[in-house]
This record gives sequence, C-alpha cells and structure tokens, in this order.
Amino acid sequence: MKFVPEITIGNILTIVTIIVALLTYHFSRRAQSKLEKAIFVRDYTNRFHKDKGIASIFLDIDYNRFTFDKEMLGTEKELRLINLLDMLNSLSFNNAKWDY
Repeated sequence: MKFVPEITIGNILTIVTIIVALLTYHFSRRAQSKLEKAIFVRDYTNRFHKDKGIASIFLDIDYNRFTFDKEMLGTEKELRLINLLDMLNSLSFNNAKWDY
C-alpha cells in the first residue's frame, strides 16, 4: 500500500458537505434558541398582564408609591411583591443563558 498525496474532487465535495452540515446545524440551533427565548418572554409578559396584583405592585414601585414597612408583613401586598420578585428573578436568570 502506497500513500498518494493527492486531493480528488470527492475529497473536496466531502469537506464542503461537512462544512455545510456544520453551518446548517449552527444556524438552526441559533434560530431555535431565539424562538425559545421569544416564547419564554411572551409567556412571562402574558403572566404579568394576567395577574393584576403583580402589575399593580410593579406600578406602585415604578411610580415611587411603594414603601415596605412592618404592617405589610404577611399581607396580600407582601405576597404580590414576592411573586413579582420571583418572576423577575426567574426572567433574568433564564435570559442570561441565552446571551452569547
């Protein structure tokens, strides 16, 4: 058996096919990731708008009408605040995994 250092058209086509397959995989994964992120953000937006308690506490914070004191402990308002913070925490944590 003798080694012949030549490149044939078949070798070139094989290399091109492998490169095209890798590029296709890369771009399809990227598109899938963007789609998953869009669905995730849509779901959180829907949840935010459906839950009037979360929207209400968010507006209070946004317009500087929110204060936290001892009387708020254990109330419905505290639970809405916890829900809002949990939602924002989850949103930021999950959003970070899509950044690249």
